[in-house]
Amino acid sequence: MVRSLGADDVVDYTRKDFTQNGRRYDLILDNVASHSFSDLMRVLTPQGLIVPNSGHSGMGYVFKAFLLSPFLRQLGSMYLAVPDSRNLAVLKDLIEAGKLAPVIDRTYPLSETPAAFRYLVGEHARGKVVITVAE
Repeated sequence: MVRSLGADDVVDYTRKDFTQNGRRYDLILDNVASHSFSDLMRVLTPQGLIVPNSGHSGMGYVFKAFLLSPFLRQLGSMYLAVPDSRNLAVLKDLIEAGKLAPVIDRTYPLSETPAAFRYLVGEHARGKVVITVAE
């Protein structure tokens, strides 16, 4: 799935430790936060960049990334999604035109929202989990 979205390299973090494979990376989008920043820095190219993007590791991870970023040239700022109705309208148009296909793992009715959250807590969703609201 990830390769179909344009990734050059895909690593199953449950089977391989990408920091031990001898490769160097231009960009690490850290969605899992399972490695220390020093481990990540070691596998970057000289111009590489780490973009911390994990909320599940708690605020300690967020604060550490924020505090280290002024001192580590290769540590980018946290990715922060800010909802904007104009951007959402553009996304809607792209989806309706068939130019963008969202990856949806599971869909739950509103009445099963607790089950959806239990599924998300397992941290193995392979796309978005959608809550549907009947009209």
